[in-house]
Amino acid sequence: MNAKKQNPNSLSAFVDQGTTELAKQTPAMRGIKTPPPEKEKGKPNKERFTINASPDLIERARRTVVHTLGLTLSGLVTEALIKELDLREKKNGGPFPHSSATPQVGRPVKVKG
Repeated sequence: MNAKKQNPNSLSAFVDQGTTELAKQTPAMRGIKTPPPEKEKGKPNKERFTINASPDLIERARRTVVHTLGLTLSGLVTEALIKELDLREKKNGGPFPHSSATPQVGRPVKVKG
């Protein structure tokens, strides 16, 4: 059988050349981000923290995050919590002591009086 010689200006030649060039490139060269290496097994540096908030407050937070470049909802809540805790610790005269008690969950008890 005679092998048909490919025209170097044909679409097939162009596609073959692109495939060859693509195979030589690393994912980073193609703009593909690879996931970071897994951290050593152990204690995670973050934990899930769930709260209940009014729909209006949640919507305000979402709008703020959408319109603030680089801000995440988690970042916004973390910043706000740090500021509030710093303020309360300052009023307390320093950090609150460690305790083995767990915070009360649910709605606060209303005191009649």
